Amino acid sequence: MDLQFSTEHTVFQDEVRTFIKDNLPRDLQDKRQRGLRLEKKDVFRWHVILHVKGWIAPNWPVEHGGANFTPTQSYIFDLERAKVGAPGVVPFGITMVAPVIMKFGTEEQKREFLPKILNSCLLYTSPSPR
Repeated sequence: MDLQFSTEHTVFQDEVRTFIKDNLPRDLQDKRQRGLRLEKKDVFRWHVILHVKGWIAPNWPVEHGGANFTPTQSYIFDLERAKVGAPGVVPFGITMVAPVIMKFGTEEQKREFLPKILNSCLLYTSPSPR
């Protein structure tokens, strides 16, 4: 069994490493390295960065706004993210609810709920009205 990454996967791994190095806020990385817990606002700040890149929903199909990562790409992304302590994606909406809607929901439910789930990170980073 050959467990080496293909050239294509190595290129993707380099892209992920560079993206994280260039975009993970230093204060989040410092908190992780010091063993401190990230606050909700920290995690959602990272979510917005992933959202802008198009990687907030790595396993979603492109037609629903996802990155459509292969299983190997998902593994590489999680591996590189974990190496530097970058937060994962809060799983409830993105990885639990949305796949059920994609599989069993009506077209109307998909149109209504999937964009809201995909963009939910933006709600936590917007200034709250006073």
